Parts: sequence; structure tokens; C-alpha cells
Amino acid sequence: MNAVFPILKQDGKPYHTLNEFKRLFEETKSGRYIMSQGHGWHGGMHITDKQAPWCRHLSPVQAMMDGRVVVYRMNENYLESQYETPTQSTVPLKFSNNFVLIEHSIDNPDQEDKQATSFTFYTLYMHLAPISDMKETEAYSVNRGKGINGHQFGFSGNSEPSKSVKDKVISLAKDTVIEHVYAKDPVKHDGYYYSLFQIMNVPDQSQQSTVGQLVWVAIGRQSATDRLNDTTYFRPAQQTIPQWMKHDDFCSDGSVVLMPYDGEDYLKVKAGDALGYLGLHEFSQTMQPAIKQEYQVHIECFSIDEPPTFFLKMLSPADDTPENYFKIIDGTNDQALCSGEISIENKFFKTIAEYVSQQSLLPEKFKKADSLRAYLEPNRERFETLIVKHQNEWHVDNTQGLCETSHAQSQKAMDEYNEAHFEPGTYYDSKWRQEIFLPSHERFIQHETDRLEQYAWMRDFGEPLCFTPELWHLWPLAYLKIFTILKSDQLRGSHALNESAEKKAVSYSKGARDKKGAKDKAVELIQKALLAFEYDLSVDGDFGDKTEQVIKRFQQEYQPSHQYHDDYQMPKDGIVDGNTLLAIDEALLEEWKTPLKVNVIYKHTLAAEKRVVSDKSIKLIQSVFEKAGVKTAVITSTFRTPYEQASIMYRNAKIDLKGQKKMYGPVGDKVLIVYEKNKSKSSNEVINLMENKINSLADEGEYVSNHIVTLEKYNKNNIIDIGVNSVLIKNGNDKDIIEKITRGFDLLEQNNSEVNFLDETQKSNKCWHLEVKQ
Repeated sequence: MNAVFPILKQDGKPYHTLNEFKRLFEETKSGRYIMSQGHGWHGGMHITDKQAPWCRHLSPVQAMMDGRVVVYRMNENYLESQYETPTQSTVPLKFSNNFVLIEHSIDNPDQEDKQATSFTFYTLYMHLAPISDMKETEAYSVNRGKGINGHQFGFSGNSEPSKSVKDKVISLAKDTVIEHVYAKDPVKHDGYYYSLFQIMNVPDQSQQSTVGQLVWVAIGRQSATDRLNDTTYFRPAQQTIPQWMKHDDFCSDGSVVLMPYDGEDYLKVKAGDALGYLGLHEFSQTMQPAIKQEYQVHIECFSIDEPPTFFLKMLSPADDTPENYFKIIDGTNDQALCSGEISIENKFFKTIAEYVSQQSLLPEKFKKADSLRAYLEPNRERFETLIVKHQNEWHVDNTQGLCETSHAQSQKAMDEYNEAHFEPGTYYDSKWRQEIFLPSHERFIQHETDRLEQYAWMRDFGEPLCFTPELWHLWPLAYLKIFTILKSDQLRGSHALNESAEKKAVSYSKGARDKKGAKDKAVELIQKALLAFEYDLSVDGDFGDKTEQVIKRFQQEYQPSHQYHDDYQMPKDGIVDGNTLLAIDEALLEEWKTPLKVNVIYKHTLAAEKRVVSDKSIKLIQSVFEKAGVKTAVITSTFRTPYEQASIMYRNAKIDLKGQKKMYGPVGDKVLIVYEKNKSKSSNEVINLMENKINSLADEGEYVSNHIVTLEKYNKNNIIDIGVNSVLIKNGNDKDIIEKITRGFDLLEQNNSEVNFLDETQKSNKCWHLEVKQ
């Protein structure tokens, strides 16, 4: 079964580790599994725009696993509830009761297990945005090449534009996504209309700190829409209608729709398919109409039947048993155990506290609900292993009970808060409580009750969706254990390699073959991965000396990023253990390549005594060729004697005298004139005459070539020619590398004062000429 996290990262890439995803919840206490912010029962988890602002209108909530849509509800617009204030005026608050329910089924891998052949469970995505919110986007992407500026005025940064207040400028790079904030009307300032926006997404991680900030942006000169309607400045950040909503019979009138269950009308979804977007939730946390808002989705995982052993084994660590790893709580026979309120009488949360502490706690341990809350709050991570049968908050038969519990909890909280501000013993009989607090509280509760009733949707739909008021609930991310440990396409399909990676056990070492001595398929997969890293290796399924050597190289060269797998320590012994498999998997996902090993060689015609280029110079050449992606550099010339220089010039002049004059310049021309006047003589005579001229010029301080030095001088300043043709022959005749290498030597010269570079690739000798001070 394929599985993914419910949202993507800000850069549009998937989350790959549970720890990475769970960092979203480090700064929030609301919307967590088992215990909500109000410290009562909560069957799922929330993802909000506070945790992931890029998911508001931009990045969709996605199906966590392969499955099919079985029930949904969708409205064209947000619902509104009327909140009555103490002055009896009403304030409309928007909210969403849209949802989609996905059914998942997984087969028992043990075909001999007669107790359960498969298991069906469900994931719920509640509070999705309505259709209109997807059609009418308020977000824009900056489309200007050099970006535009956002301004923050005043001490808080949120003041309106004014000449009397200095502004802070935030550069909005191309592809920055901003969303209109309609709380303030456009303001004209310095000849421009400015409107308030919130930064939702940035293309560069260096600007991450600006996400969520409010900025004023100039949106027009003639009107408040000039630039917004001009695609050279902005383009709408369009949402797309999820594919599952595009079927012929899709309904968006707010009714609960049961999808066909038989035949070929299944509405299938795959892990990663878009389901919708975070929905707006406006609310008041007090009896006063102080409107707050957030965009959210509630995600829940539950089943009708108790999860069977084979399923729990899939969710358990390889080195643990389901009995030890999970705590199963069935409260259907005890109404107190299934109460949603955290209180002294509620056995449910006491049972959890006993599990968290791993001991039987005496009732007097927690004499007040606050002490129980305080103990459970920092131990939330243990909730991830709880599987509980509890009232489901979306079932129509549970609405009244939940409302009564909510009523009692909120009134108790109100009374405790207000009583602290009265003289002891006077609060409960006071007119303040009877005539102001209680009536306001009743209006507040009635508003919340009306909403709860509109949220409810679940009932017994008949076989196979016989939803009862009490269902089995799992931590919504527990399914990730079904997810294969290895994630790359090359490795994830191998059960043997996944098992080895999960157990962190030795997988393969030299001599490994399967039991029959045949080629080992898992070894082949490892070898193919190493080949993808551009190591020189054949794929034969035999873990021999060559494979061991390459594994050692990989273990030494690859530095784990831990972007896809949590911390692990990779050995360097040439053995493929579980940690090495995690590293290979991670390297595949990153499309990592082995660092290029540049081989610097001498041309075969260069005499042994001339092969004296220093290690320092060799390393500089390697650095340029490595960046250019070229494996072999060929040194064709180093230092020369005057006789050797005369011989070279004589040979080349016979071929192309005109080209030689262009190459050597005025000093060289004096030597070539000797050639022209004496070319009818024997070669030895001409070369000797040219040598004499070279020496006489040197005595006068004129040098035909920098290559003409003694070995002593050469060791102080290396002079090197790297032949273009020789390099092309050694590197597949790819002429595109010429420009890359030239550019690399140019940069080397700019950044290193000890290097002098001459581009002679267009001259007759066709080389890169390099001089390196030692």
C-alpha cells in the first residue's frame, strides 16, 4: 500500500520522515490526538495555517493512502452561524462542515491465518474549503523578474502608509505568493494605491522568516487594481479543483453523499491525490464577539472492527510485539470510560495516565482534573500508540451528549475564572452571575451547539458502512509503519532489503549469494544503485571484491543528509548493513553522484624528465576539471630547452608559418625570420641557427616562450600546457567541455593570485596555458 504525509512541504516536496513532519506540532497544543486543547476527547489531529501557512489556498490536503471515496459532503459556500452578542446584535461566523471519507483495505500477508484475511479502515478529512473558495482565489504570485517591494509602516509594521512614518522594505522575489488581507481598505500614498497582503510562500529558504508577515504593496497608480490585473506584475495563484470532485454525479449542495459501492463506479484515489484545501473556521473563544479565524483540516483514522493482530504487527516496530507496543482501550461497556470530559470521574484519561506512567496509579494521585491534565500534556507522544474504542464526535447519535459535556465544561471554566474575582462565597448568588454571565454563556453554548449539530454526518448507512456511535480510533499517522522503510523506486520493492533496513541488520558482504548459489536479486539492486551513483561496476548479482571496494568508496564519500531517514551511523567496512541501505536509499532520492575523480596524465610523447608538475598545480587542474565534469586532463608540455623550442618552431613553421607568427608575437618572429632565410638548408642546420637566435635573444632579455626555463626555475613557477585535442580524445570528443574548462580556468585566475592563465584554444597549438607560482 502506498502512503504519504497529508500535506507537502513549503517547497512543494514531500515529507520523508515522521520526525520531520511532527515538527509542525511542536509549537501547538490544539488539535492533537486523544486530548484536545480544551483537555477533552479528540479523535484526530488538526493541521492549520498557523503550522503550514502555504496550505492556505495554495497547497492541497492530499490522500494519505490508496483507497476510495465512500462518503462526502461539499457546499458551494461557507456556512454561517449567527453569534448573538450581549447587546443582542448578531455577528456571522463562517465555518465548514465539508468532508471526504476514504476507505482503505489491506490484506493479511499470512495466507494461513484464518482469523482475518483483510482489514478495512477509514481516514476522514473534515472542514475542507467549499467550492467557491477554490474558484475565487485571493492569492497572487509575484511575476516580475526583479520582484517588487512590500512595506511595513510604524513600530508594529501594520500601520497604514503615511509620510510621517518610516517604512521597512521587504523585497518580494519572483514567485513569492502573497494573499490579500481585506481587513483594511486600499490606501493612497505617494501617488500609489497600497493594499495589505500576507506573505504565504517564498521561493528561497533565506526568506523563510518573512512567511506570515503582513506587508503593504503598491497595487496601482490610476486605481487600486492596475497592477493586480497586470500579469507583468502579478499572476493569480490558482487553486485546482481536486480530480475526485470532477465525477459526473458530484454534488455540492451540502448533503451527505454515499458513493456507489458495487460495480465499476468506485471513486478511487491514490496516495498523494489532492482532496481539497484547508477550510476557514471563524470562532470566538469567549462570550464576547471577539472574532478569530484559522484555516484548518481535521484528520481522523478509525475502523468499525477492532484492528486485527496482523495489522498491528505491520504498525509495530520490527523488534517489538503489538502487545507491548500498543495499548488497546475498549470503553463500550463503561459509560464513564467513554465520556469525553477530562475529570476525576473519567476512567478513560486515568487509564491513559496509568499506561503513560507504566504503573497502576492510585486514584488519589490525581485529586483534581488539572493535575491529570498537567501530567498528560508533556507525555502526548505516548498517545500515538493508543488504540481506543470511543464515541465518535461526528456520529449523529453523539451530538447531544457532546453538547452537554461541552456545556458543562465551559460553564465550569467560566465559574472558576469569575469566582476568583469575587469575595469568597459571594459569586454563585450574585446578580452578575445570574443576570449577565449565565445568559451570555447560554447564548455562547447555543451557538456552539448549533454548529456541532451541523458538523454531524455519520450514521449507520447499511452494509458495509455500519457506523455505530463508538468506533475504534488510531493515531492518524500510525499507518506510516505500513509505509516501506526504503523510499526510492529502485529499492522499496525489495522485501529482503526493507526488512534489513528496518532491523538495522547485516544485509550483504563479500561472497553473498542466495542459498542456491545463483545470482542474488537483492545484490543486483544494490549494484544497480551504485551504478546510478556513477561508480565503475558491473551488475551480476555476485558480491565480489569489486562490489566490496565500491561499497567502501560509497561509505567514505557519501555524507548522509538525514533528509529522508532519521539519524543513522554508516560503517566504512564494505559491508551493506541496514544503515548502509538507508544511506544508499537516501543517496538515490537525492540523485547523488560520486565525486568526480579527475585523472591528470602526461601525453605519452612527453619525456620522463619533463613530467615534473607539482602536486599543488595538479590539484588546481583537478579542481577545474572536476567542476567542468571532465574526468581526464592531459599535460602536453612543461619546460623546454632552447634546442627543443627551436625544434618545435621549425616543425610547426614548415606546416603553417603564418599561424606560428600569430602565436609567438614579435620576439618569436625574429626566430621565424631565421627559418625563412635558411629553410633551404638541412633541418639540423636550420634548427641550430634558430637555437642560437633564441639564446641570443634571451641574453638580451627577450624570451620566445615562457616554457624555456631551467628545472630550478620551473620548480618555482610551473608552466603547463594542457592540449585541447588530447583532452577531447580522452573524454569522448565532447567539444562542449572546451568552454566549461576555459571558464573554469578564468575563474581560477580571478580567485587565485598565484595563477596566470592564457586561453590558447583558438591558436594553432590549441591548449590551455597555465602558470602557477609554487
